[in-house]
Amino acid sequence: MRFEVLGPLHLSRDGRRSPVTGTLRRNLLALLLVHANRPVSAEALTESLWGEEASVRLHTHVHRLRSVLEDPDRISWDQSGYRLRVDPDECDAARFEELVREAADAAPDQASALLREALDLWRGPAYAGVELLEVTEEAARLEERRADATEALYAAELGRGRHAEVAGELGEAARRHPLRERMHVLLMTALHRSGRSADALAAYRDAREVLATELGLDPGPELRAAEQAVLDGRPLGVQLAPPTHPRSRSLAPAPPAQLPHAPAGFVGRTAHLSALGGLLRETSPLLVAAVVGGGGVGKTALALTWSHQVKDRFPDGQLYADLRGFGPDEARSSAEVLAGFLRTLGVDGNSIPEDAAERAARFRTLTEGRRLLIVLDNARSAQHVRPLLPGSETCRVVVTSRDSLSGLVAKEGVHRIDLARMTGSESVQLLTSLLEDGSERPEHDSDPDAISELAAMCAGVPLALRIAAERLRETAGHRVIDLVTDLADHAARLDVLDGGDEETSLRAVFDASYRFLPVGAGRVFRLFGIHPGPDCDLAALAALAGEGLSLTRRHVQALVRANLVEECGPRRFGLHDLLWTYAAELADAADSPEERADALGRLLDHYLTEANRASTIIFPEEAETVASTTGRPTYADGMRWLDSERAGLLRACGPAVEIGRGDYVTGLSAILTWYLDVAGYLDDARALHEQALEVAREARDPVAAGTALRGAGLVHFRARRYAESTRLTERALTLHQEAGATIQAATTLNCLGVLYGFSGRTEESERAFVGSIDLYQEIEPGWLMAYRPLTSLGLLHRRRGNLEEAEGLLQEAYARAVDAGLLVGQAHAAYGLAGVHRDRDRLGVALELARRALDLAQQARFRLLEGLCLVRLGSIWTRLLDHGEAHRGYQRALEIGTSIGSRQLRAQALNGDAETYVAERLDRQAAATFRESLEITGYRGAEYERARAHAGLGAASTNLGETVAAAEHWQEAYALFRRLDAVEADAAQVELAEARSRSAVIIASGSSAE
Repeated sequence: MRFEVLGPLHLSRDGRRSPVTGTLRRNLLALLLVHANRPVSAEALTESLWGEEASVRLHTHVHRLRSVLEDPDRISWDQSGYRLRVDPDECDAARFEELVREAADAAPDQASALLREALDLWRGPAYAGVELLEVTEEAARLEERRADATEALYAAELGRGRHAEVAGELGEAARRHPLRERMHVLLMTALHRSGRSADALAAYRDAREVLATELGLDPGPELRAAEQAVLDGRPLGVQLAPPTHPRSRSLAPAPPAQLPHAPAGFVGRTAHLSALGGLLRETSPLLVAAVVGGGGVGKTALALTWSHQVKDRFPDGQLYADLRGFGPDEARSSAEVLAGFLRTLGVDGNSIPEDAAERAARFRTLTEGRRLLIVLDNARSAQHVRPLLPGSETCRVVVTSRDSLSGLVAKEGVHRIDLARMTGSESVQLLTSLLEDGSERPEHDSDPDAISELAAMCAGVPLALRIAAERLRETAGHRVIDLVTDLADHAARLDVLDGGDEETSLRAVFDASYRFLPVGAGRVFRLFGIHPGPDCDLAALAALAGEGLSLTRRHVQALVRANLVEECGPRRFGLHDLLWTYAAELADAADSPEERADALGRLLDHYLTEANRASTIIFPEEAETVASTTGRPTYADGMRWLDSERAGLLRACGPAVEIGRGDYVTGLSAILTWYLDVAGYLDDARALHEQALEVAREARDPVAAGTALRGAGLVHFRARRYAESTRLTERALTLHQEAGATIQAATTLNCLGVLYGFSGRTEESERAFVGSIDLYQEIEPGWLMAYRPLTSLGLLHRRRGNLEEAEGLLQEAYARAVDAGLLVGQAHAAYGLAGVHRDRDRLGVALELARRALDLAQQARFRLLEGLCLVRLGSIWTRLLDHGEAHRGYQRALEIGTSIGSRQLRAQALNGDAETYVAERLDRQAAATFRESLEITGYRGAEYERARAHAGLGAASTNLGETVAAAEHWQEAYALFRRLDAVEADAAQVELAEARSRSAVIIASGSSAE
């Protein structure tokens, strides 16, 4: 085990480095490391970590830390406190100190090697990301030792005579440590000894300016002595040649070139770069473009990348200012920025006006007619930017902000460029580019699936992608899949994506936007962290907040302007995963558990009410209590609402159980049963009904348990597991009957009748349908729901050949469904009636009813029923001898059956298509298609379609002269039809007899021939 503190806090085992996730865990380990091998009292640790809170929480976190260290004895405890055992060779800081001590007594060559080894241990600021006072004090001490070691290194290198080789490195070191005079002396020495005396004097002037500006001090004796030695041409430690004369400078100031370096690895954003290019078109009236978007989406990267690409188009220079509108420090005032711009443009400091408005006027005067590009980065608001805009049409300005800057757009005509998060492909492209840039990652770590998953976890936020790439580069042996695993823990995701400072910490970036929100908007933002879904509508947010729609709308508009919330549809709003995690953190920290539970409870009540309302619009026969509606909403309105809210409705089940609201789960199971079935969300339905059953059992609620069992049975029915479906539905009926739940029992009886019918238990099926109708007649307004068993019983009678009785039942079901406005009910009944009229050779009426059924099924978006209606239409077209239309209908039905995974529908379509081939005397094609049907109907519940396929093969085989095969197929068909009590049984028996007779004749003829 190695503890690495010279950078972000890491643990290293067997050469594999891993970060310490979780702020508290990281802080606790850092405190123990600062006091390594010494006891730290529980009181001191508690005070540092939580302030005044009780230390009982400390024991839990120490236990968790022991688990992370994988060595329970690593942290010991006695009456004096907790002690972390760290051996001298187990901590990079201890190794660093040891190497520096060894170098102090070594010759220059050896000292240089030791010091470079010591400095190579550093990966960033010591204890980066830990902000506890004791730790920051230790970090500051280590940083000072690092600077001392840096100076000692370059003193040793100069002692080795490597003056020119280290001059560049010393220049960088002097810029990193501008207030350390010794560093400047070493730089001057290296330059002077390299024959660059002019540069040495320039370095002195730079040092003098920094000291005066930052500290108000003159250079110290050592630095002044170094300057004098260079001026006198005297050696600094060794004899030098006379100094060269400094190059003369032009009196005319060079054009300003203030653009910071553009970030490496910029990819994508083609459309946005093109939009910025509109500033350069001669015919364009655009003078100012505002790139707006959330924190970390790459606004500055886009602005700087484009600015560097076009800077040659601005011969008078480029001005840049970070306005610090969103950040930990106070924003720079417009007056302060203008003062800097004026100095850059040649105005003496004593001549800069005091008044901000006068500065703005002077700035407009100086920029008039100049070809300047001005980048105003990180603006707080429109008011922040206005004084900084030039008046000249020859200048161009790019502004970046997290605010929408609507005021600038409306008043100044600024062109706003909304910068959203990166697409999935752009994210992968950026991540791949960053990982390949100077990386020596192993080939097996280029798994595209892992990279795609990592990109998705970064939510399209370029800053997150860059931090992730840096984590992989800085951690030896850490694979992409390892980082994906780390990020899988939502609670730790922002800890993992922490680059160690304000600029590369997502949490700090988000903080900078959140802290400027109005109080009400901030509360609504935190509530997004409580909402379980990826997005929600305004009404759900208002329910969470416990306030009116208009007030919530104002709060959400503030969040949209701040680019913390995305508008993802009409009146729908959401956050990406990283912001959702941040909002959840804020809610945990700022809102009490009671407040969070109350908010969630309001949301659950809202969802149950609205889900019942929408379901009642679609299936009004299912409403146990009629939901009030306004504005006469349509079937499409109900489906649209449920489609939009489905994910949130279902994800709320877990949190509901956690706060003791199991009634939400059981209520949702009852409300969504038919919607999830019709819409084909079988996996969702299975999970919901199983959870509802568990909750109902714990609550000892037999009615809810029965409803959940019935829903689960429906899922098994759609999956063709008829035996399990029947078992669950029978249990549901028992529970409903014992509880006296008449409506539920009636519905369950109808479901059971359908199941019995599929299993060939026709007498039991009929009794179940009749029982369901009888129960509905006992209740009001439940009689409305009787259309279902009426339809089911009508279809059963049609299959048994009782066409007159079937027509009466289906006509009654259809009339009730029409009166109630039930789309699915009308479609089912019309589908059945079309079959009856076809069987009675009323083909014109049958065709009209089948078309009406198809249209209704399509309106209801009931794909299975749509496919069945196409099959019915195909059979009618075959009777009408329009075989081409029939084939087209069957093919469409087959496509639907394939897309929704219904073998039953596919079998019906194949059998219908094959029967059309028989009608066309295309017997070989018919036989091949019937065999396809046989291949997919070898399961319980598909007996009727299997019987049809055998009957069809019997007919086709007869036409092809294959009499023995024909007899075999008619034998199978007759047995199946008879078992199902189907009307086709009599005809199959006749065909079987004739086939056997023909077969016997052929066999007899063969015997005579012998």
